[in-house]
Amino acid sequence: MKNLLKVMDREDVLLIEYEDMVKYHGRMNIGGVALAFKVLEYAFAKLSPRTPPRREMTEIFTAFPGSGVIDGFEMVTRAVTQGRFQLDENFDEPRALAGTSGRFYFRVTYAGTPLALAPKAGLVPEAFLAMGRKIKAGQATVEDKAHFQEMKESLAAALMGLKAEEVFDEL
Repeated sequence: MKNLLKVMDREDVLLIEYEDMVKYHGRMNIGGVALAFKVLEYAFAKLSPRTPPRREMTEIFTAFPGSGVIDGFEMVTRAVTQGRFQLDENFDEPRALAGTSGRFYFRVTYAGTPLALAPKAGLVPEAFLAMGRKIKAGQATVEDKAHFQEMKESLAAALMGLKAEEVFDEL
């Protein structure tokens, strides 16, 4: 079975595969793309279980500034360009793991009903975060950067191999 999201865009049902999201963003921050897919998969199942959610009724708030996540949300929901996306890196939810910037906190609101999520403890390895911080601080070698890309690919594959409910805790 393909990893597939369904959304309504006006009168059309759009079928968006994970690979479509990867094509939109690229592979640079593929872990974030996979995370966005899983956030939306979980939220859509909970907030609109019987029908595909309407793009225009979907709002997203996050404390995580990763471009893969942001592009993933944009491709599926158009929330960024249509003013229904909000990012606050300083939002402090202690139950959400701190990233290299911000926190892994996601709130999807559909038709006025919010759902807050954070990845389960241990899902994002500490070695991954440490390498991301090293790169952000400008202390990484070319080899470190290549290794980090491998780590991002591995994280994405691991996320996509899990059911959405295995990825998140509701906050």
